[in-house]
Amino acid sequence: MAEKKYAFESGKISLALILPLGLGDCVVARKIFNAIVELDPNCVIDTFCLSDKHKVFANAFIGDSKNLNLILLCEELTAELLPKYDLCLRIEGTSMILPDSGNVERLQSLSPALFETLVKIDAYNKQNVYSIGSSFISCSLRNLVMSRILRKKYTYFLSCGGA
Repeated sequence: MAEKKYAFESGKISLALILPLGLGDCVVARKIFNAIVELDPNCVIDTFCLSDKHKVFANAFIGDSKNLNLILLCEELTAELLPKYDLCLRIEGTSMILPDSGNVERLQSLSPALFETLVKIDAYNKQNVYSIGSSFISCSLRNLVMSRILRKKYTYFLSCGGA
């Protein structure tokens, strides 16, 4: 059996995308996945899921993307692997995009559009997400702001709390 080749082994901008739990959240995750690919059409993405059931959801929603490399379980994203990715994003309930780690210099150099969007998301998160006790309070506002940041219609994010 051939050994797995992780996204970071591709030489291109690599992402570890940690998906949310539910089927509905996976629908929104597909929209976020597509927005990332629009920002960097050559990026390579490994997706991490909490269970085999969620891997089935991920495959159903993003399995047809040429940018998808592997669908793995979260337990496979070890502390040793994490820093090898150019970017690790968690998509949380209410579809918050939370950057976990990244190679800032490489992202800025090789994928400026993705980098600039992440800077905007980070600024937004600092002001509106991390300071709020419950993320559900700002779902509609987050949808509106993120739709403007990613230059999508408000309905692009359905009603799932902005991404």
